[in-house]
Amino acid sequence: MAPYSLDLRERIVAARLAGDAVRDVAERFGVGTSTVGRLVRRYRRTGTLTPKAHAGGIPRAIEGQAETMLDLIARERPSAGLADLAEELHRRTGVRVGRVTVWRSLSRLGWCRKKRGGKRSTRRKGTRVGS
Repeated sequence: MAPYSLDLRERIVAARLAGDAVRDVAERFGVGTSTVGRLVRRYRRTGTLTPKAHAGGIPRAIEGQAETMLDLIARERPSAGLADLAEELHRRTGVRVGRVTVWRSLSRLGWCRKKRGGKRSTRRKGTRVGS
């Protein structure tokens, strides 16, 4: 869910600071009463209503390592496990990450990992229509 627009946030806080009841403000703008309270508290504490940064994207630890990771799984060690890939990434780049980070990063790059039997990594296939 996307954060509320800055314009909406400003209108909510302005209405509340003008003396309107929390319930009335929430109903008028179609938000929850806790949202009104949270926005007013944040404005009073920080003086800003801009949305906070959110998690997501490639972790900073391995940002810029996509090419190395793809070389590992596509050419050099296609059947390596996630722990092995994390260790090899550490050996080559000095960046230490866990296997879940490797898995999520590969997923974002469009690769899937096979779980058992020494199967190879593969590019994700498109979804099938019908059948």
